Amino acid sequence: MEQTTDRVLIAELLERYVAVTDRGSASEWASLFEEAGEFHVLGRVYKGSERLERFIARVARGRHACSEVEIEIDEPGIRARASSNFRFEADDAASHSRGSYTDELVHTDRGWRIAVRRVAFAATGPDALR
Repeated sequence: MEQTTDRVLIAELLERYVAVTDRGSASEWASLFEEAGEFHVLGRVYKGSERLERFIARVARGRHACSEVEIEIDEPGIRARASSNFRFEADDAASHSRGSYTDELVHTDRGWRIAVRRVAFAATGPDALR
């Protein structure tokens, strides 16, 4: 039963991630990560709440769509992994993209949080969504 609850809570966290990325504040986005959380993208790593906030405050805006999330529970109530695909329709077509997320998640005193999110792009730019 605990694994089912963990899966539901993790799926809710990752759904919030999409909504907050598109419409939330930088601090709200960073709060979805553990305090020392990491975001890996384009060969760079942004680690910790302050760097995460600075990163997300300056990225392109638009709308994300994600596939169903695959969740693997490593240790019930403690650690998990997840993966999904995404499409991003940016307000500026030059920033359109599609790719995948792979996540390491941890349960904290604030509930499930992203410990590490890795972004892999399959395509970027005006033709990325074709």
